[in-house]
Amino acid sequence: MTICYFTATGNCLYVAKRIGGTLLSIPKLMRQEKIEIIDEIVGIVAPCYACEMPMMVRDFIAKAKINTKYFFFIYTYGMGYAEAFAHVELATQKAGLKLNYINAIKKWANTENYPIDGIVFKYDTIKEYNEAGRTDHHFKGGIAYKFYDETYPTRLRHISWTMGRTGVLTPVAVFDPVEIDGTTVERASLSNLSILKEKLGQPYE
Repeated sequence: MTICYFTATGNCLYVAKRIGGTLLSIPKLMRQEKIEIIDEIVGIVAPCYACEMPMMVRDFIAKAKINTKYFFFIYTYGMGYAEAFAHVELATQKAGLKLNYINAIKKWANTENYPIDGIVFKYDTIKEYNEAGRTDHHFKGGIAYKFYDETYPTRLRHISWTMGRTGVLTPVAVFDPVEIDGTTVERASLSNLSILKEKLGQPYE
């Protein structure tokens, strides 16, 4: 997945990082004579200025040659986005791009703590969604991406062990209390011995 972002205050870069993938700065791309992006999923993250995208983002959509099966656009906004979606639809249509998904996310990076751990992209028509088919495990008309985990500093006190109903021993990290999204946390499962060794960098008998 490739995400092209335009950021001024850092909100759009924050959102792009949380989604993940290869991140490309639109201002840097616009310095190139030719812009060609090829990926299975390509998206744009940009702020909403006066109910539409920044002029540079509009120029980028017109200039770039984007070859993808799934194209999405994410706005960040503070007060509102009104007719901003229509401007994206018009710009992508002129560029010959099929817009599969569009949404707007309030600028939580600088304004509020809005905890989310991922984003799901789906086809915007039932017909396309159904035509994508399914496996024995899941439908193929949507793709879920988990954001990168945030880290919080604390001090590990000790490792305790718990036994589940199946008789499996699970290591549990016990650390100084830390507040995460309004909740005080002081224990976290380490799942198994392999993850325990990976996270702590040393063997535990």
